[in-house]
Amino acid sequence: MKVKTCAETVDIRNGARFVEMRIAGVPFMGMSVMEALSEPEVEVRSDGSRYYSWQAINMETGNVVNYGVCDEALGYAPKLYDISSPLVAAWLRKRGYSFSDEEGEILSTDAGREEIRTVETVVSAAEDDMCGKDAESAAVESVPQKQETQPGADKDEYRDIGCGVVSLLGDGSFTLLNMATGKRRMFVSASGRVLVDDSEIDVERIHRRFKHCGCVDDRYVRYWFGRYSDFKEGFCALAWTIYPDGQYFADEDGFGGEDNDEEQIYCIINTNLDIVVPFRPMDDVKEELRRVVLRAKQNEDGF
Repeated sequence: MKVKTCAETVDIRNGARFVEMRIAGVPFMGMSVMEALSEPEVEVRSDGSRYYSWQAINMETGNVVNYGVCDEALGYAPKLYDISSPLVAAWLRKRGYSFSDEEGEILSTDAGREEIRTVETVVSAAEDDMCGKDAESAAVESVPQKQETQPGADKDEYRDIGCGVVSLLGDGSFTLLNMATGKRRMFVSASGRVLVDDSEIDVERIHRRFKHCGCVDDRYVRYWFGRYSDFKEGFCALAWTIYPDGQYFADEDGFGGEDNDEEQIYCIINTNLDIVVPFRPMDDVKEELRRVVLRAKQNEDGF
C-alpha cells in the first residue's frame, strides 16, 4: 500500500523494507533500515482524513516501532524513504548494504545512477567540512529560521547546525547535542524556562539598553528563542526575542499596535555548548562572532 509521509510516498507492505530519517539534515547519522511487519490498517476519520498505522522492526536493533500517518497532517508524519530512493541508496552503499535483485534493477538505470552520484557528492561535501561551511546549504532540506523555536510548538525536529552539533526542537524546548562528544545541553525547557546561570546573561547591560525586560527578569521565553547562525569555525550565536516589534500586538485591522522596535539579545556558544559571550544586546552579531573566532585562534585553549 502506498503511504504518503513527510519525506516521500513509500510502499508499505508486509516484509517490505524502507528507511526512516530521524535527524533532518544529517542523513548518514540518523537513518535506520526498517522492515514492515504488517500491512497498514486504514482508519477513515469523521473529517474524511485517513489514518494509516502499521508495525515495523529496526533491522539493526531489533526494536519494533508503531507507525502512524494521517494524510491531512503530514507535517507531523515520520520522514520515511523508499529503499530505492537515491538518498537511501547512497547511504546504504556507504554501509556496504546488499541490494535485492528488485532494488538493484531500479538503481542500475542511468537515471538512478546519476541521482545517486549527485546525492553522494552533496552529502560528502557536507561531511568533509561540517565545521567550515554552511551545513544547511548542503542539507537535503531547509526550514525558515523563525519557525525554529516558539513556545507551544508540538512537533519534534532535529537539525544539523554545523560542526557536528544538532538542534533538538519540540514542545517549546530548545536543546543542542554535540554528536561527537555526546554532550547535550537544554537552553529552554518545555515550559519556556531559559536555563542559564547569572554569569551567562548580562542583566545590567540589557536593562540599560531596553525598556521591556520582563522575559529577562523571569528567565522566560514569551516570544522567540533560537539560532542567529549555524556553527562556523567552532562558534554559533543564539538569539532571544525579549519583546517583539510593536505590530505584533495589532489586530487584523491594524489596531492595538505599539510604536517600538523588536528587542532582542544574543549570546555566543562553542561546540562544547558553553556560553562564551553572555546574553546581551549586540549591534553587530557577525562582528562579535568574528572577534570570538579570532581570539580562539590566538589562544591555545580554544577561547
